[in-house]
Amino acid sequence: MDDTICQRFIKTYKKDRIYSKIIQDLCPSSAGENEEFLDGSKFGYTFRLADGLLYSKDNDDVERLVVLFPLVQEFL
Repeated sequence: MDDTICQRFIKTYKKDRIYSKIIQDLCPSSAGENEEFLDGSKFGYTFRLADGLLYSKDNDDVERLVVLFPLVQEFL
């Protein structure tokens, strides 16, 4: 994925009140508040953070990129 688009995803995740909390939950407790966190997962959690992008597993264990509605509107 293009770095500019990747940065848009990261910025949009941070603005979203639900997904920003999910990302914070994936961050290790040792991560500082202003520290950029790009990778994380938790056992039994359906979300994973890889290179700053958020992925979710569906019921069939298929991993999908989380694309928030503002991004969908932007790229249409």
